[in-house]
Amino acid sequence: IENIFSQKVHQMTKLLKKLFALITVLLLGLNIVFAQTNTTNTTGKGKIVIVVLDVSGSIKRQFPDITKIIDRAIVKDRIDVGDYFVLIPFGDNALPMYSGQLLREEDKSSISNTLKAMKADNDYTDIGTALKTALNYIVDLKGNDYNLYEPLVLFITDGDITTPASSAFHQQSVEQIFNDPVIGNKYLYDGWYFVGIGKNLHDLPIIAEKAGREDYLLRIEDLDQLEFML
Repeated sequence: IENIFSQKVHQMTKLLKKLFALITVLLLGLNIVFAQTNTTNTTGKGKIVIVVLDVSGSIKRQFPDITKIIDRAIVKDRIDVGDYFVLIPFGDNALPMYSGQLLREEDKSSISNTLKAMKADNDYTDIGTALKTALNYIVDLKGNDYNLYEPLVLFITDGDITTPASSAFHQQSVEQIFNDPVIGNKYLYDGWYFVGIGKNLHDLPIIAEKAGREDYLLRIEDLDQLEFML
């Protein structure tokens, strides 16, 4: 009987040791997961703010004042840590000069410096490529959980569509541009404002109408109006 009891005690001791080791491993794993959760995603995902800005030569005279107004009214006063900001100059092409989530307040300085460095000296006004570039960002960011807030998009131009031969929209009219499945999707234009600088704008009102944003077409002749509007 003593031998049987001794064997049982020994077996129970071994089992308890195994259980203790298993519990230790599980607790260690939980601590690692908890630590990873606390060190990642510390910045919540805010809103999408996109500025699509004409850099063709025709806007050159007003351009320094326009970028200063955007810096004051949007960068300094509108965007916050957690927001995703995109700056897309367009003319001969539409290549983003800034894109990323603001992780700290100091990131605004990088955007301000980028705006200061921009120049309006392009030969063309490739509106189709600019529209599609901005819309692709919206699709991607909403798929990456930036979907709590309606995006804010400012599309600013002083001219009509002109395109280089290298453009995917070369020699296309507004109607033809909107045959593109992304550009033609009205649901992607929530939060868009089309801002026309000057009087001679033929294409922009048509674009705003086709995007379902004719009520959000703003004609600006005096740049004081632009700052007030923003």
